[in-house]
Amino acid sequence: MILNKLSLFFLFLSFYANSQPLVPPQGSLSTQDFSHQIQGCPENSTCDATMGHHHKRWIDLLVEIKDKSFDEIKKARELESFRQNLGLPSNFYTNSKSQQGFKPILFDSPCKHHKNKEQKNSILKGEAFVQKLLTDKAILKKDQTMYEIPYGELFTPQEVTVYDGDEIRKYYLSLGDQPSYFDKGTMIIMKEAEDLFFQLSISDKLEWTITPLDLSSISKYDQLRETVACPQDKEKKNEMFRVVYCKKVWDQGFKKFVIVKMQDGCV
Repeated sequence: MILNKLSLFFLFLSFYANSQPLVPPQGSLSTQDFSHQIQGCPENSTCDATMGHHHKRWIDLLVEIKDKSFDEIKKARELESFRQNLGLPSNFYTNSKSQQGFKPILFDSPCKHHKNKEQKNSILKGEAFVQKLLTDKAILKKDQTMYEIPYGELFTPQEVTVYDGDEIRKYYLSLGDQPSYFDKGTMIIMKEAEDLFFQLSISDKLEWTITPLDLSSISKYDQLRETVACPQDKEKKNEMFRVVYCKKVWDQGFKKFVIVKMQDGCV
């Protein structure tokens, strides 16, 4: 009887000891702790420890801003500091070759025409922490390394064309982003992450800044947006993007509408 009790006791100790690694030694648990084998990595993604760490830092900042109810000025200041130091999570199209270089987080694309029988040639959706998107390259940071990634098969953002009378301007955005309005050529985009809304301003020189969210202006001018026919141009269509559409968007600084051509991979 005594031997049986001792055996049960040591069996319990062995089970308890083997269970300890499942519980983090400090900090609170989140759903992401259970959704990916690497802490901080999004669910259903290919993601290394460095990107998981960066992603967790981003989520932790969003949680802190919400928990402490930062006002819009302080919220913008904290997010802009993060953008300058590391970047903002931005989505683009890429492929598996990117894992030999800057190693973004990878997801399967929802677009059927992006999938290839040879998996290595499939188009994937990538996510990296981007400081800004210039005319021909992305400026991003991973760990302590700065990368300048030329646009092409490893990094294809959404190209947005603005028709302003006889002037044509190009902006480069994260997949799915749209301008709410302009202010003297500066594009104003309302973004959302983890139920937190914030405002990204992109100048006509393609400089990025997180500015205090102006919900009243966004609501007012967003209602003025209207779907219109796209101007005819001779630009070659990028086959990654099967959906091209145009909207009339208000520039409140110049008091006029401009036409904005945007694109999505698929419906």
